[in-house]
Amino acid sequence: MAQDQANVALTLRVNGENHELEVKPSQTLLDVLRDDLGLTGTKRGCEDGACGACTVMVNGAVARSCRWPLSRFHGQEVSTIESLGTDDGLDPLQEAFIQADAVQCGFCTPGMIMAAKALLARNPYASRNDIARALGGNLCRCTGYSAILDAISRIAGDANGTNNGSNRPDSSHVLRHDSPDKATGRAIYAADLTMPNMLYGAILRSKISHGELLGIDTTKAKAL
Repeated sequence: MAQDQANVALTLRVNGENHELEVKPSQTLLDVLRDDLGLTGTKRGCEDGACGACTVMVNGAVARSCRWPLSRFHGQEVSTIESLGTDDGLDPLQEAFIQADAVQCGFCTPGMIMAAKALLARNPYASRNDIARALGGNLCRCTGYSAILDAISRIAGDANGTNNGSNRPDSSHVLRHDSPDKATGRAIYAADLTMPNMLYGAILRSKISHGELLGIDTTKAKAL
């Protein structure tokens, strides 16, 4: 068992930079991006590959980073939301999300943008239906998908090469002041916070329905 948990060397190229890492075999790409490299724009959602919050690109293709062990990515080119734009020069997709008001809580936004980025790289004239199919694995709980489809359609052309939408802001709404942070992955959520010697907690749920709590043994907890 000890041998199985020994760290292994890994070479990973992330956002154009090479990283020589020592990782545990159990770690996923998501773990390393967030915990080792501090790239918290890639979100930890369902951790089952179903919500799309952890979407990145590997060699230009969509990848659910929570589902892939690091051994699969040795020497690969990984791109996260941090590789796109900043306030000084947003990526057209990020700008389109802001202008179309396709950002609300922003938790799903980085994954949405990375999935759309991969789609438009292989199909720059994607139709609205193409976009909807490509985002089928990315879930949004608050914005609604219409604004997201509008945003991507603003910079995608149809089969005839004409734009599906305008990149100009609508005059009927005020842009959210925090949209740039959310579209670039810089927005910080509770799970993104770190500090020196930070403690972690876990919820231990009862395995007995309608049981009575007779006592709590804190011996092991105090030993930590």
